Amino acid sequence: MQRLSKAVQAPRNIFVRYTASGAWGMTNDCQTTNVMMTKLKKTNSKLIAPCGINCRLCRAHIRNIKACPGCRDDIFKSKSCVACLIKNCEKLINGCFKYCFSCDELPCAQISHLEKRYTSKYGVSVLHNLKEIQTNGIRSFVRNENKKWICSNCGEIICMHKEQCISCGHAWRE
Repeated sequence: MQRLSKAVQAPRNIFVRYTASGAWGMTNDCQTTNVMMTKLKKTNSKLIAPCGINCRLCRAHIRNIKACPGCRDDIFKSKSCVACLIKNCEKLINGCFKYCFSCDELPCAQISHLEKRYTSKYGVSVLHNLKEIQTNGIRSFVRNENKKWICSNCGEIICMHKEQCISCGHAWRE
């Protein structure tokens, strides 16, 4: 078999899975009409948004077509990034700080809204993430994220927006 590229054409219900080592395999057990390739790169500090969200775990980053490179990318700007009030905060744009925990207005209305939404829908607390980054540093936070967001069934990185692992379908969220 040849190694597949990003622009892969596969029959319906074929699942292409890339592993951290770069290997790949195809199965027909995924119930989807599109080919889904997981980008199983580990999180790095460039994928941690100013608000504390790990962009690596976002469904927009994982998708194949027009994948979002993360909030800190200055070349590609997704619609949600262009409209994001946090990313477009004047203090962030002016370089006053890199993460929202440095802002004297924390929690602002935008962070409060994001906190409420992500805590209730996905079990992710941006305020907790920001506190962890502030207290332990970004490297420690990234290391913990790389351990925390691993599927207990297949060992691949999971998406915070999905209740099942996108690699094996294992239900990870209660």
